[in-house]
Amino acid sequence: MDLLPEDVLADVLSRLPPRAVAVSRGVCRGWRAAADADARCQHQLSSAANLLPITLAGIFVQTNEPETPSFFVRPSMAHRIAGDLEHYVVMDIGYPIPGTYDEPEINDCCNGLLLLEDHVVNPATGKWARLPPYDPDLPEEHVQDTDHHPFLVFDPMVSPHYEVVAMKYPPRGMDKLPMGQQWPPPVYVARVYSSRTDRWEERPFVREEGATGTVSNVELDSELWRTSTYHGAYWHGALYVSWSDCITRITLSNDKYKVINLPTGVHATSKYYQLCLGKSKNGVHFAVLDKHRLQVWFLDETGGNMEWVLKHSANLLTLKLPEHTDRPWISQDGNYNQKSKRPSVLEKELDWHSDDDNAVDIEKYGGKRSYLNVDVFGFHPYREIIFLFTDDKMVMAYYFNSSKIQNLGRLHIRHRYHYIERTFIYTPCWVGELPENM
Repeated sequence: MDLLPEDVLADVLSRLPPRAVAVSRGVCRGWRAAADADARCQHQLSSAANLLPITLAGIFVQTNEPETPSFFVRPSMAHRIAGDLEHYVVMDIGYPIPGTYDEPEINDCCNGLLLLEDHVVNPATGKWARLPPYDPDLPEEHVQDTDHHPFLVFDPMVSPHYEVVAMKYPPRGMDKLPMGQQWPPPVYVARVYSSRTDRWEERPFVREEGATGTVSNVELDSELWRTSTYHGAYWHGALYVSWSDCITRITLSNDKYKVINLPTGVHATSKYYQLCLGKSKNGVHFAVLDKHRLQVWFLDETGGNMEWVLKHSANLLTLKLPEHTDRPWISQDGNYNQKSKRPSVLEKELDWHSDDDNAVDIEKYGGKRSYLNVDVFGFHPYREIIFLFTDDKMVMAYYFNSSKIQNLGRLHIRHRYHYIERTFIYTPCWVGELPENM
């Protein structure tokens, strides 16, 4: 099979049933590349959307307050996704007594699964599992680990099992790292949980190249620490993590990791800087927003090389939208704008999803509405779309390959003093090996 031309292999794969095409992507990199590059295979994969996470359902939104994250969702998905995350915690402890449990908080999201503090849940199937503590001998009040950030790794096209990779936070100043030591280190030790074995282990990952710097420039990049959160993306068997001053790629199959520098010219020049790492069409993407200047970069890994390619650059001050949309998304736990007098319409009439290119040209709505402040919500995993949030609470899908936009409606939050802290783009998955905990 190694000698088979890629176009011939793609022709063979395109003749398989949809689920078989999806499973074939997990055989090797060559098969995956052939399936991803062929339009016929992509059509077959789209036909398997009722099982595998290749259809966008909505966006989980987490605020700065200890409250259950809301789910900004396509109306047709609202009654199919069990997005009330508090429900899983209540089921686990067995009683919904106020004050007896913390509000659920999302740590990560990957291919249809959500990682809460100590639960992995599948909102599409309603199944969940509790993670064991890393060290069961520690007293309960010390179980919470504040020195590590957990990332979820799951690809149902390759395996029904998932892993959680807890990575230690990098140093934040000269007093945190002894002089002469490197960041990232030659050997990075992470805590890894596997659902296959149901246990944690410490795994060393050997760096494949030299560190990006030592203690001195870690301190000089302190502005980046204040303007960025940690983002992860899982793509083709590797976990990519943005640590603000660099990106690391961890390959779980060979226990190695690589340091990737940020795109050329990306450095925090002001408090307005926003950085966002994510998976989008054909691979890993990186968004940089400095006030109103948006840049979208693509990580080209062909031939074993790693090169950032600038795919889009725009001044968002020129971005204009109509004030209303005829296809609004909704908050699954209830839209908090209780005074809205908008007439109800059938879900199928108002449901926009990214498989439809029914966006509009920006120029068609010139002068309608401009925005002073825009935040980045994240990338669409399978389309060249980035989700933005405007200063008047509007969510928009921005096609960065064509500069077209689609207004998805207004996202209302409970109180004026709340602000959105993190968002998680969600694609439902109706397969997996989580226990039957309904």
